[in-house]
Amino acid sequence: MARAFSQKVPFLPSLLSPLKSYELYRTLPKIRRLKDRLIERNLNPLIEIDGGVGLQNAEELLKAGANVLVAGNSVFAAKDPEATIAQLKAIGEEVYKF
Repeated sequence: MARAFSQKVPFLPSLLSPLKSYELYRTLPKIRRLKDRLIERNLNPLIEIDGGVGLQNAEELLKAGANVLVAGNSVFAAKDPEATIAQLKAIGEEVYKF
């Protein structure tokens, strides 16, 4: 893990695959701990979450410390993928105040 911390590439913690809504309570503390450890070491790699990401949990994942969310299935399975992308972007902009 120390080697991954020193790299300037996205860091993909192996949390759960895919993230299930009932497992979110276990995932958020892991993201927070990882973010805290990175801050303690004055490191800032991207934390990417892939699997089970969607409108229902994007805000919580970002607030926990994730920087990048991969929401493939929730976008491609949506009735209106463009609207879903716009909603996900709006969530990210609100959390990060772009």
